[in-house]
Amino acid sequence: MLSEVVTWPKPGLVDPVEHGTHPDMDVFTFIKSATSLRPYFYQAAQAGIHFPVEQPLTRLFDQLRHLGLKAE
Repeated sequence: MLSEVVTWPKPGLVDPVEHGTHPDMDVFTFIKSATSLRPYFYQAAQAGIHFPVEQPLTRLFDQLRHLGLKAE
């Protein structure tokens, strides 16, 4: 995410030069937002690593959905 935000030019997205279609966000708010999600990305990775292979993937998706809602 951090590499993506500093890439320029790209149409309609936040970058160091312009806001695109996001007038409420600049590169600094994007970076703050991305770094605030770090614990949740770690939790999502751990959920996938430790997910029992014999379980249906819908259970993993439910876990990830729950983590995503907490992150949001």
